[in-house]
Amino acid sequence: MISGLGWRTRAGLLLVLLSAFLLFFQLSSPPGSPALGGALYFDLRLMGKTLLRIPASGGGLAAALRAKQFFIALLPLAGGAFLLFLDTEAGGRLKKFIRDHLGEKK
Repeated sequence: MISGLGWRTRAGLLLVLLSAFLLFFQLSSPPGSPALGGALYFDLRLMGKTLLRIPASGGGLAAALRAKQFFIALLPLAGGAFLLFLDTEAGGRLKKFIRDHLGEKK
C-alpha cells in the first residue's frame, strides 16, 4: 500500500502522524500550574539580547507556554498537509504555475 506512494505523500503522512501524536500529547496533558511569587516577565530574546520585556502574571505565562506548545504541534501538520497537497491535481497545477513563472524547465 505505502510502496506505491511518492516520497512527498509518504513524508506528508509521516508529518501528519507526528503532529497528531504531538497534539494528542498536548491536549491530554493538564495545563501547568501558574507560577506564584514576585514580579514575572515575558522576555522576547534574540541572540542573547532581550528585545522586549513585558510584565505578566503567572497565569498569563502558563497560558503563553501552553499556546507555544500547541503552535509547535501544529507546524508539522501544516508541512504534512502541504506535501500531501502537492500530489493532488491542484498541487500539480501550482507546481506548473511556479515552474512557468520561475523559468524552470522540466
